[in-house]
Amino acid sequence: MRHVLFLISQDSTKRGGSEEIMGMVVRYFLKQGDDVHVFFLMKKRFGDWEKIPFNNLHLYYSRGGGKLGIFSVIRNFWRVHNKVFDYSFSSIVECTGLIGIMSRLGILHIESIVGRESTMVFSRFSGMQLWINKMMYRFGYPAVKLLICQTQLMKNELLSYVPWLENGRTVAVIPNPVDFDKIHEKEVQVINVKNYVPYVVTAGRLHPVKGYDVLIKSFNIFLKDHPDFKLIILGRDGGQGEQLQRIISELDLQNKVILHGEVDNVYPFFKQAQLCVISSFVEGFPNVLLQMMSQSNKVVSTVCAGGIDNIKGLFTCPPNNVELLAQAMVDCINADTGKNKELFEIELQSRSFDMFIQKIFSYTS
Repeated sequence: MRHVLFLISQDSTKRGGSEEIMGMVVRYFLKQGDDVHVFFLMKKRFGDWEKIPFNNLHLYYSRGGGKLGIFSVIRNFWRVHNKVFDYSFSSIVECTGLIGIMSRLGILHIESIVGRESTMVFSRFSGMQLWINKMMYRFGYPAVKLLICQTQLMKNELLSYVPWLENGRTVAVIPNPVDFDKIHEKEVQVINVKNYVPYVVTAGRLHPVKGYDVLIKSFNIFLKDHPDFKLIILGRDGGQGEQLQRIISELDLQNKVILHGEVDNVYPFFKQAQLCVISSFVEGFPNVLLQMMSQSNKVVSTVCAGGIDNIKGLFTCPPNNVELLAQAMVDCINADTGKNKELFEIELQSRSFDMFIQKIFSYTS
């Protein structure tokens, strides 16, 4: 039996791509009968993890966020300081760095620390957030055995700023996995969208990095050729909700653009949509793109991450360009995309979870 530690930012298995992938890895070790300890950087808010029916799962919640959350995590780490873990897994810089620091101080004892980069840090962040990440790289990452980058572009950027990361550890490109079991479970649900059809759909929290302000303006151009369409944006407010509402009002699109809010199951929305769109400025790699490809043969994406422009069947354009995104949407909706189902399936199968976890073991064995 292996002993495995996870440090996750939030206590939900469905908040975002990082949590979703960590949830997949957690379930893998649970099904193997291993001893799994999951620590949270934030206090308990959602409680989704209690729904996972395994007795070998141990959960440790923090008392708050920020500094309070970090001190609370350290206190929880001390509760297991006598245990030797075979693996630790984390998926954002702060979490990986904190595990590394605790390991170097002797508070945690871990044979193989595995970190996964969740975004292109030096492209996305600046100021205090970037400084914190740099400190985590400097003081925590020396203890890491395997560092996973989602794309070659992400690896190249990271090593251009922190070249010493390749000294004494493996920095490997392992693409995000696809949870086929979850897809098969959720895609069969039927959602009543008769008030929306025909529609374009996107999904993700309402945050500036998602480019929804650009998407709404592009959709306004798209309407000139396809006036019957609506745009549905699925996702909770991430700080840009009011700004998006103002843009919708300024363009007189109140009856055309729906800020639907967060939903538990995006797959039926993607399946019934006439067009799925990713409009992000920069991403590590958008997992929602893979979800869209599993349900639709008409998908448009900005080239917001490495490798997107190499996926066959996708219609792509540069980020942050209203006119080019609108044109890509028009081109995709008008195109014969019948072969895309097969092309997308080939891409998705190359990202199976079994391949993902076996690559991790091959680098850490």
